[in-house]
Amino acid sequence: VNSGSYSVLISDSGNNDSLESHAAIITINPTTIPADSIVSIQPPSDIALIKGSDASLSISLTNANGLLNTTYTLFSGSADATASATTITGTITSGSTVLVPLRSIANAGSYFVRFVRTFASGARTTEDSQSFVVAFKTWDTVAGSYDTLLTPDAASAEALSDNSVYRGLLTLTVTRTGSVSGKLCYNEAPLLQNGTSGERVYTPITRSFTGRFTPKAGLPSVLQLSPKLGTTAQATRENLTVECDLSQATPAINAILKDYVSIKTGTCTSTSTKAAKTIIKLPEELASLAGKYLLSTITTEPPVGDEPQAYIQTQVTGLGRVLWNTRLPGYSGTGSASLNITNAAQPGVQFYEAAQTTTTTVQTATSLMGVLNFTPAGLNQWYPSVGSIDLPGGLEKQASYVKRALYSNALIPVYDASKFATGTNWTGIKRVSFIEGNTARWSGANFTAIPAYLPTLPVSLNLKVTDPQIADGGVSYNWLVTVGSTGAVKTQPKTVSNSSVLSPPLTLRLDRNTGLWQGVYSRLGGRRTIIGASFDSGIDGTKKAQGWAELGTPPNLKTGTWTLTK
Repeated sequence: VNSGSYSVLISDSGNNDSLESHAAIITINPTTIPADSIVSIQPPSDIALIKGSDASLSISLTNANGLLNTTYTLFSGSADATASATTITGTITSGSTVLVPLRSIANAGSYFVRFVRTFASGARTTEDSQSFVVAFKTWDTVAGSYDTLLTPDAASAEALSDNSVYRGLLTLTVTRTGSVSGKLCYNEAPLLQNGTSGERVYTPITRSFTGRFTPKAGLPSVLQLSPKLGTTAQATRENLTVECDLSQATPAINAILKDYVSIKTGTCTSTSTKAAKTIIKLPEELASLAGKYLLSTITTEPPVGDEPQAYIQTQVTGLGRVLWNTRLPGYSGTGSASLNITNAAQPGVQFYEAAQTTTTTVQTATSLMGVLNFTPAGLNQWYPSVGSIDLPGGLEKQASYVKRALYSNALIPVYDASKFATGTNWTGIKRVSFIEGNTARWSGANFTAIPAYLPTLPVSLNLKVTDPQIADGGVSYNWLVTVGSTGAVKTQPKTVSNSSVLSPPLTLRLDRNTGLWQGVYSRLGGRRTIIGASFDSGIDGTKKAQGWAELGTPPNLKTGTWTLTK
């Protein structure tokens, strides 16, 4: 494409020799359209249609002086004596783009468009477009459920000039008639009343919608949906467009969300390149993926840095659904989504949870977003991890706090920066890092329920629990745990660390079928629940099982840790 000096270098690996040719001067002449040419941009060679839809084909024409009009006629066949005109004709008197309606096409096959131009001088010119092949598809190829993660583009942050992260999860269901129902979970950020530049209420929202795919003007293979997202003033700022491309072997669904929140000229745009279609059943090569998994944020005590302790229990079903249960201090949630198996080497799932609470003084909105990936661990085993290119660093906990205060004799939301103490910036974003590999598979295909470190029963283990109410984490309770040959578990209290006092009574059980440990004890007038799983690994004889001790209910959940060792 560039003019200049070019040469060729030939290398011989046998004798480690090379030879370069003389240089040749290449001149690239600009492409020109003949004066009598009509078509400037040809139609695509292949078009996929839903029969009877109001699809149209866009063809660009050249401009010409003294032009009265341009007529077009759609022909079937090739541009020779075998071609036959269809009933699709039209005339345009201005402009350089023609939209040829394709609704009347009844048969698949090859087509082309013939253009005839009439000039004021009486001259007439004729030209045929390149031929294109029309193939019909049914809604069955599109029908199904889809999940996709919407992520902001790079230009949004620059245009908005703030640190907000406008993420969202879009779920869709398309029927065999082309109707669509969906839900959008999204972090919107309307400007605060009485707020200074850049201050927004960082709020997770959920909007449900219904609609129907219609052909996109000029692009017959593309179906489009722009649903109404609500009736509130904030909802009118959001514009969602969902497109389905029938030309793909497997129809691809893409989405773009625009949120007009900027106090400048910018608009936040969040996009998805391809939605993942819900699978009806895990393929045979991924059958061993079904099962239950446990993920944790820490490997040692106390927690690394200032990151909160957290864990996720998740289950992959044989139908490709992923169910999860998240726990971290101040937050608890559940959800489900479809597994994306586009990359069979690392299937994944995006999840989003949103919650909002309001009091007379403070409104708190939180959301939790992350991406779960599953990676082969050998012997038909898998282990889960958290994080992706779009959501690096693990879970993304987001929160906003708006204090209601008197302003002009009225209670209105006012930004309160002090409420963002748990966030890394004023938008309240908190990354909860999950260390890769700190996971456990505790049930599923090709998994031995009784942990590998319990080859013979009975066996004695040491259990240590860090109390979630002890601020410095330096006090822990201890028990001697005996697992009998029948699976029964007995516990004998040992002394509390740094004390001669015995630990409180503990009831503990091991599920022989799943490897899940569960128990309960009471301390300081409160009930503690411990839960966890046996880790598949445990070769070093120390880290055999790991879990958490819970106190209270969200949003006041506190977690401690427990470990079982030989």
